[in-house]
Amino acid sequence: MSSRDVARDEDSALWTLEEIGRLVSTSGNASETLNNIVHLIQRRFETDVCSVYLLEPDRANLVLAATVGLRAESVGRVRMRLTEGLAGLVAELAKPQFVADAATHPRFKYFPEAGEDPYRSFLGVPIVERSLLQGVLVVQTIDARTFGAEDMRLLTMAGAQLAPIVTEARTLGQFVAPAHQRLGALANNLWWSWDPDTTSLFRELDPVLWRTRLVTS
Repeated sequence: MSSRDVARDEDSALWTLEEIGRLVSTSGNASETLNNIVHLIQRRFETDVCSVYLLEPDRANLVLAATVGLRAESVGRVRMRLTEGLAGLVAELAKPQFVADAATHPRFKYFPEAGEDPYRSFLGVPIVERSLLQGVLVVQTIDARTFGAEDMRLLTMAGAQLAPIVTEARTLGQFVAPAHQRLGALANNLWWSWDPDTTSLFRELDPVLWRTRLVTS
């Protein structure tokens, strides 16, 4: 690659980061902003898929929050523990992961509702804000493609740019998944009883009963 090509690629990357920053700074709706960002990254990185997974309040599960390339109806439905799936591996290690042939990797997990069948190459990076994991940013391609160190660096920078909106999405109470889907993560874990974001799940299920319990307790 010539120095001119390198300079052009760097300019394109900087423009992408500027665009992401502009989308984040003008955010009104977290879900809509994340959707716009994955479309932007997919175009700029010329991949077939771009997805964002949010770390759920239990910090043990990821949920698909936005995607272009996977089935739209899988948003809020595809969930995985940090101990399963390639996106889970990225979150578990908190390091970028490149897999040339995803289906052959021992941590690959197939989600039929996502429509991942045709995709081969995988690159995922952790989304981190203030040294705290917030989610995972993933790009995938149908044709075999090698993602190098520079691709990882640029995608990691893109993840850092969208970290504030991912943090906002989590703070707003997991807009991507209805309350009944999130309750499963609370089994055998009592920390929720003093966590305001999580106790709000029960308030959402039955506001009248919730108020009654507060009065009688």
